[in-house]
Amino acid sequence: MSICYRSNADFLRRDIGEGGRFYFVGTEEAPGVRAAFGPIVREEYEGDNEPMIEEGPFRPISWRTHMHARVPAGWRKGRIAPIIRRHGFVDVQEVGDCRDRYWSAQAKRHERAWMKEQREWQMVEPTLEEFIAGMRATDKDILFKAMFIDSLRRIARGHGGLLHLRALRRADGPLEVGLATVDVPECRLSFHHIAFTLPSARASSAGTGLIMEWFDRAMAQKLHALHFGVFWAPGSPKDWKGFSRFKAQFGVQMMDLPHPLVRWAGRMRENIQRLYV
Repeated sequence: MSICYRSNADFLRRDIGEGGRFYFVGTEEAPGVRAAFGPIVREEYEGDNEPMIEEGPFRPISWRTHMHARVPAGWRKGRIAPIIRRHGFVDVQEVGDCRDRYWSAQAKRHERAWMKEQREWQMVEPTLEEFIAGMRATDKDILFKAMFIDSLRRIARGHGGLLHLRALRRADGPLEVGLATVDVPECRLSFHHIAFTLPSARASSAGTGLIMEWFDRAMAQKLHALHFGVFWAPGSPKDWKGFSRFKAQFGVQMMDLPHPLVRWAGRMRENIQRLYV
């Protein structure tokens, strides 16, 4: 399995959207994203096809390969390990029908507990603003919440109906648990974007209930894989360990990306011209 959607041109165009500071660059076979903040420009690619680099402004370029062992001419291996390098995937058709075999003992306990608890909860498809209100009610860091709320709005604009919001509430109370996933039809895959749990729901099995619904939906759509997002790895922030332990329970296969390849390209003259635009 691989993060195929990050190297899919159609997905990237949706993800970038129109306008703003991000631009589609590269080719259909090796697409990338250029970010421009005034005269400061950077460029990123992902996948195993070598990017075709244009002239343009002077900028650092990173290329995240998945399984590329050879370093092509003009590139070098980055010296600093990226914070985000471990990803987790589930083969939907293999694991979905055999959860007793692949899910951890703790996940199966929570599955059984959820079957009893679910009568206390209502599963809803909230609006974007209702989901965001639920995220704001968590006890997470303000900057963390602001970053993910901004990214959720961007995904809603670019991906439209491919974004799926699910949440749980008790009776007619506030949303206490939520999960946002995004379908990528080009790759027959769905990825985990963000989830939240209020302190009032941490002792429940509601989070597992939302994962079960995601599995069931993926199987009904005959998707190939679920991407559970990033996981803690040596060098990652310590507070990633909690959500990594939770997500790892569901038959997840880990994939560590190698260090990115890097290079510089472009002319400084274009960066200076951006100061006067």
